[in-house]
Amino acid sequence: MAINTQIRRKLDKIWRRWTAPLLRDLGMLKQGPPLRFDRRIRDREIEELLEMVTRKICKEQAWRELKRSARKPRLHRFRGFGWRERSRRMLLWADGLRDGPMIYSFWKGRKCLYVGKGGASGRLRALRSPCT
Repeated sequence: MAINTQIRRKLDKIWRRWTAPLLRDLGMLKQGPPLRFDRRIRDREIEELLEMVTRKICKEQAWRELKRSARKPRLHRFRGFGWRERSRRMLLWADGLRDGPMIYSFWKGRKCLYVGKGGASGRLRALRSPCT
């Protein structure tokens, strides 16, 4: 069940318990055991409600932080005549990158030749030996 629905139901439950004596006096409450709303029940319900709201806020903040910290993928197509020229341009591009995690792939048409990952652009720079 969604957290918003849980919070709404908890608030409705607290409201029903709080207004039960008034509704019973007006004859609007069906028969059954009276709904108590003493200090112990009130504190328990409020504590549960605060826990649900805190979970919701934490989840929203976690998603916001994740979106802020994760960058969108940037695709680069290196042009040049021959693989040496393209690899030279790729290495020039990699030298200008900030350090940070990256995933890269090499394609030939629609066929993926290689997928790699690294903590920084140094992994791409290490591929220089076959290209020179």
